Amino acid sequence: MKVRIIENPVKVYSDVNDPAITITELPVGSEVEIGGLKKKDGKSWVGVTLSNGQKGYISGEARCFLTLKTSPPGGGFNIESEPT
Repeated sequence: MKVRIIENPVKVYSDVNDPAITITELPVGSEVEIGGLKKKDGKSWVGVTLSNGQKGYISGEARCFLTLKTSPPGGGFNIESEPT
């Protein structure tokens, strides 16, 4: 499932431990694939896969927006020049 980052910046960590290495920081508008939720020492962490395939974790408190790709029933819309 893909999400778009709506908080700047969101750090991506190599592990869920506090001294984990920061892999990258995601600016607003970045999209990542999310995975499972882990809890450690009372904090929530969400697994992510970056566009380059690298995996990491972001804080469960990071603000994200779920992006859904949908298509209309029947595969398309009829667009008219005016209401009928």
